[in-house]
Amino acid sequence: MDEHCCSTQLIDGDGAFNDAGIENFIKMVKLAECGLSYAVVSIMGPQSSGKSTLLNHLFGTNFREMDAFRGRSQTTKGIWLARCADIEPCTIVMDLEGTDGRERGEDDTTFEKQSALFALAVSDIVLINMWCHDIGREQAANKPLLKTVFQVMMRLFSPRKTTLLFVIRDKTKTPLESLEPILREDIQKIWDNVPKPQAHKETPLSEFFNVQVVALSSYEEKEEQFKEQVASLRQKFYHSIAPGGLAGDRRGVIPASGFSFSAQQIWKVIKENKDLDLPAHKVMVATVRCEEIANEKLAFINADEEWLQLEEAVQHDLVPGFGKKLSAILDKCLSGYDMEVIYFDESVRTSKRQELETKLLQLVNPAYQSMLGHVRAKTLNDFKEALDKAIEREGFAVAVHDCTQSFMLKFDKGCEGAAIEQARWDPSKVREKLRRDIDVYVTSVRAAKLSELTTLYEGQLNRALSEPVEALLDAASDDTWPAIRELLQRETKSAISGFSSALLAFDLDQATVDKMILQLEEYAKSVVESKAKEEAGRVLIRMKDRFSTLFSHDADSMPRIWTGKEDIKAITKTARSASLKLMSVMTVIRLDDKNDKIENALSFSLMDASDSGGSSRSIQILDPLASSSWEEVPQTKTLITPVQCRSLWRQFQSETEYTVTQAISAQAFSQTYPAFLQSFCEKEINLQHSGEIGKTLEETEISFVLEIKDGDLCPNVDKSKKMKNWEKRSISRSGHRSESWNYLEANKRNNSMLPPPWAIVAILILGFNEFMTLLRNPLYLVVIFVIFLVGKALWVQLDISGVFSNGALPGLLSLSTRFLPTVMNILKRLADEGQRPAVPEHNRNQELETKSFRNGMRSNSSSDASSNITSSESGIEYSSLPRQ
Repeated sequence: MDEHCCSTQLIDGDGAFNDAGIENFIKMVKLAECGLSYAVVSIMGPQSSGKSTLLNHLFGTNFREMDAFRGRSQTTKGIWLARCADIEPCTIVMDLEGTDGRERGEDDTTFEKQSALFALAVSDIVLINMWCHDIGREQAANKPLLKTVFQVMMRLFSPRKTTLLFVIRDKTKTPLESLEPILREDIQKIWDNVPKPQAHKETPLSEFFNVQVVALSSYEEKEEQFKEQVASLRQKFYHSIAPGGLAGDRRGVIPASGFSFSAQQIWKVIKENKDLDLPAHKVMVATVRCEEIANEKLAFINADEEWLQLEEAVQHDLVPGFGKKLSAILDKCLSGYDMEVIYFDESVRTSKRQELETKLLQLVNPAYQSMLGHVRAKTLNDFKEALDKAIEREGFAVAVHDCTQSFMLKFDKGCEGAAIEQARWDPSKVREKLRRDIDVYVTSVRAAKLSELTTLYEGQLNRALSEPVEALLDAASDDTWPAIRELLQRETKSAISGFSSALLAFDLDQATVDKMILQLEEYAKSVVESKAKEEAGRVLIRMKDRFSTLFSHDADSMPRIWTGKEDIKAITKTARSASLKLMSVMTVIRLDDKNDKIENALSFSLMDASDSGGSSRSIQILDPLASSSWEEVPQTKTLITPVQCRSLWRQFQSETEYTVTQAISAQAFSQTYPAFLQSFCEKEINLQHSGEIGKTLEETEISFVLEIKDGDLCPNVDKSKKMKNWEKRSISRSGHRSESWNYLEANKRNNSMLPPPWAIVAILILGFNEFMTLLRNPLYLVVIFVIFLVGKALWVQLDISGVFSNGALPGLLSLSTRFLPTVMNILKRLADEGQRPAVPEHNRNQELETKSFRNGMRSNSSSDASSNITSSESGIEYSSLPRQ
């Protein structure tokens, strides 16, 4: 970056203009090619104030900087020229020798004035580098120098608007907003007091200069912050010659090719001028001395014990008599200043007094604001406590009005006690903040109270609607939704009446009241809709319960006894119609009193289709249930879609068919075995009277089959044939064998001594060699048979499975003690059997028949009635055959 800036000394310390140097510089930076697209920036200010450092960081130049370790001395001599790096348009910067330097002495200030005037004449932008603590001083702030420069510039040159950018270095805690007005006021005073030619008597300062002010942090103490601020300031120099830019006024600009000649002529004219004067010595002394005294008084109050104690106390809590105490401290300080500066120039001492008073007020303002903050906080806390108590005694709106008015007056009195005589500070902003805080608290309390009130009435509506709506939907009929609408209107009207009366205490506008009432109405509707959705989710259970109730009980709510006289088909249709009615009620939410055709559609597609049988297939294209929505019913009001209705109906049919087939079976029993049925019914009635109602139809079937098998209930009937018919009918009505048949088949399997067929085949194949060995040696068969009989006898007598059920070791110990006695007992019984006389053949056959009859398996049953079941797509037809 440094290699492109081409630093060149334009004017040396003796005032000699470097003609060759500037020509070489213009060639190196190609300035002549820029035309009017260039800008000139210069900087002026006290010696060792960091001008070169600022330029190097701001524009990327390589001006020589002061070595702080060698002491403060003159670094820049004369005027130096360089090009700014990476800034468009081409920008030339001039670094001026610092003013008020020790090397030139107190009297040799001519070069300072000449260089400053040259910078103002040549530059589009002039940076005036000044210390923050020098603002308000006459000499350090370059005021006399600017006054002379203004006067000479108007006399020598035609008006050209130049930007004066005051750069305040090492800014303090004092905000720029407070420093800038002071600086601008000083500049305006200089301009107003400068003698002007007749042509510019009424010309304002803004015609010649565009004054701007920026502030930078200390480079030594806050280097990173300084660099960030400089980087931000650098952005202002991009496109500076554009309208509105820092160098936006281009009146009288010299083309870049004539810059060298123009600069030489301007410096020549300035060198020949000799009438530059400094301000009067008297004013200067007054300015310096008054400022010193003011600084002393400011330092005194910063160390004053009374002020420090007051400042510390007000940080934590309210201080009684704060305003009076602080006013006395400030009055003491200002009175001391007036006594010490009474002999100095009046205008200067008055100006400095105003500055001192401003600084003092800035010093004590935070304490004053803290005092107002404590007053506001205490007032707000007291207001909250008082309002909570007042609401319990009075209405909400009355309590808010009275408490607000009372505590705002209390705050005003607290502000009067904190007021300072020397300041006319307005506490209105703090008062407004207190009022906003009160309004926010009132709003929160109102919202909480209204929320409690709304919750109360919503709870009442929920209790008043939930259970009645559930009961009405459970008893679904044509009057269900009209009754629900009537219930909803009645309970909502009652709740709104009480709710509206309660809202009167809150003094709400009518729009808010209407909105809250509307929300309560919507909540009531949502309770009904939520309960309807909940019940719709249990519609299949409800349908099965209703079907079971109507199918299993007569008109007098007595349990049906299937004696053979009942029309099962008609009863089934009636029960299913009632279940279909329940589903149609549950299908949609009907709170708007509009008629729909859902019940007819369900009946047509489900019930009528069952009756019409196969003809329903020819009109499937007109099926109203082949859709995901109901006609003229919004999706938000739909609980069960048409497709879901069909699916539910199919599931309902499949789960109720078993009940119907049980009834048909019972009816068939009654027709075939009326005497047994009469006996069974009497038993059932006795069980119901005694409370033993757990016996099911399946148990009845088992009992019935066993009586057929073991007893003489039907002695003239072929029992094996009836058992087969019973099994066929059980399988045909339910798709699988009934529980009675499962029971019988289980007994048959458990008592069967044969292994499964696959095991028999495996034994035959794998045991062929062994079979052949046994066939060749029949004696083996006799030995094996004897061993089997003995082993079987020992297994039964010793109860080996029972002995080893308690463990291996206890089983072995028990067998060791019982083995020999058991063998002896078996041998003894064999001997006794050999000595018994022979039993006649007739008696033995009779005994075997008796045992076979008593211990035989109940694996077959007979029935002289059967039921034919014809299935269709959506229903079942039932018919009973008479007794054969």
